[in-house]
Amino acid sequence: EAPDTGLNFYVINKSQAQVTTTPPVNSISTDKILNDAVTSAKLATNSVSTDALNLASNYTFTGTVAGVSGAGPSFRAYKNTNQTGCTANGNVKVTFQVEVWDTDNCFNLSNDRFTPTRAGYYLVNGHVTLENAATTARVMVMCFKNGSLPADGGGEGAGSQGDANFYPTSRSSWLVPMNGTSDYIELYSYGTANGSNYTLTAGDVYRCVFEATFVRDL
Repeated sequence: EAPDTGLNFYVINKSQAQVTTTPPVNSISTDKILNDAVTSAKLATNSVSTDALNLASNYTFTGTVAGVSGAGPSFRAYKNTNQTGCTANGNVKVTFQVEVWDTDNCFNLSNDRFTPTRAGYYLVNGHVTLENAATTARVMVMCFKNGSLPADGGGEGAGSQGDANFYPTSRSSWLVPMNGTSDYIELYSYGTANGSNYTLTAGDVYRCVFEATFVRDL
């Protein structure tokens, strides 16, 4: 109630002090920020891509492919020893002896399989070459996933045939989804040399080649 008229008095108001502090420059560390507190609206336009954010959180990669850190598994291998006795008109697994590169050690030269450790779509290239043979020689390259044929190859036309001075050749590309754990791919050939068994030739880095590289996440 109101005090009596003419009464002298004083009041002590016990309240908390209000303090405003400006943090010093470069003083806020990541442990002071709540998880998921920074949204894309707070980032400058084009400052970072969503792929880069996914790489940072889901994948660890120490190499560089085409100048992009953390681009994903990639390899290239070629044959430097002839593969003789390839069964005519049958699926023949192509073997390789030399790796040009293998960013994540996902290609195994002991079984000629590429088993990437990151799930995603992979661009796969295969190239096979027969020794020069009769005009009836022909060859087709094929990509096998987990031991079966996901897509045919190319080269069954006139361009794959050869003669005594020409090497029958087949090259194809495939986009193959891989689960990043158990999925693997291998290179196969299907051909004949004048109706008989044939030889896959080597000796140059471009005669028989197998390569793949990560393209994007699943």
